[in-house]
Amino acid sequence: MNDKLTVKTLIEDLELLEHIKEAKNRRTSRICLDNHSVFEKQEMLAIENELNELYSEYTFEIIFVMSGFGQDLIITNKQAKAEYDSMPKTRTYGELYNLLVEKYGITRNSKLKENPDKSINDIQFNEILDFELSLNKLLSYAYDRMGSLDINKKF
Repeated sequence: MNDKLTVKTLIEDLELLEHIKEAKNRRTSRICLDNHSVFEKQEMLAIENELNELYSEYTFEIIFVMSGFGQDLIITNKQAKAEYDSMPKTRTYGELYNLLVEKYGITRNSKLKENPDKSINDIQFNEILDFELSLNKLLSYAYDRMGSLDINKKF
């Protein structure tokens, strides 16, 4: 399916109202638009503007993902975002990566994407920590599974 995106499609087929409820509770929500045609910048702006007028407590932004091969609609609860943005930033990325190395023994071969001195709030710190721990478990599982395969076995 490669349908042209409209506000009607978002509401009827892509469960926009459910995503708005999620954004109300979680600050943001995201709708994958992969099954819809790539549209011109003016069309994107028209859809964003219509949604922003219909649901004024939220902001809507269509972004490119997967190096521009996909698009997502980001729905943000304005009040929750303002509260989140006003939270004190008492932690740093450096502190997070030191914790990963010292407590969990998790290191990355790639360079850090973020400045280690950049401040983040406690929620960001814990979300990134949880993600890194989950990623590490997933990678460990994958490596264990690969190690248990008999590479000499013919398929």
